[in-house]
Amino acid sequence: MHQKLFARRSDYFAKATNGNFLESEERLIKLENFVPETFRYYIIFVYTSQLATKGPNEWLALCRLYVLAEYLLDRQAKNRVIDGIYAYLTETLPAEPKHDHPSNLFSVEAIQEVYDGTPEDSHLRRLVVDLYAIHGKDLWLKDGKQELPTEFLYDIALKMLQIRPSPHASCSILGRLSSDYHEVSTTK
Repeated sequence: MHQKLFARRSDYFAKATNGNFLESEERLIKLENFVPETFRYYIIFVYTSQLATKGPNEWLALCRLYVLAEYLLDRQAKNRVIDGIYAYLTETLPAEPKHDHPSNLFSVEAIQEVYDGTPEDSHLRRLVVDLYAIHGKDLWLKDGKQELPTEFLYDIALKMLQIRPSPHASCSILGRLSSDYHEVSTTK
């Protein structure tokens, strides 16, 4: 790789190659926590300014690429991945009613990786939470119930409460009968 090119883009590479780090002496940087394919996408992006993530696992690939860019402290790559995610959503969401299963759209694995690999104030986290809070369906959460990060579920609940319109009397819980909450016998 061209050291100067990557050091200009990534604060992580700049520090690792120009500092008092073992990596700068060895001229070897190990990124063991990342899938090699993700780093390949990153290299392609750095050299061509193009995202090469199209394919059946595009959502996961984009999320992983963002997490790598976050780790490498490459703001330009993170912003471009957000643009790529918007392009993906523009293609996917209008066709979404055809899908019965959320894994066809947004994998639980991707959300886990986003929450494991980004800070609390991550822009990608905010985008994913907005996606679920505004466009989500109950199936999206039901299928991943055991695997979805608790912090993600909390963030969605908070966002939904923030965007919920104020309840009118007809929608208010106080506009209902208490019997709406009674248990009823299912046997005859």
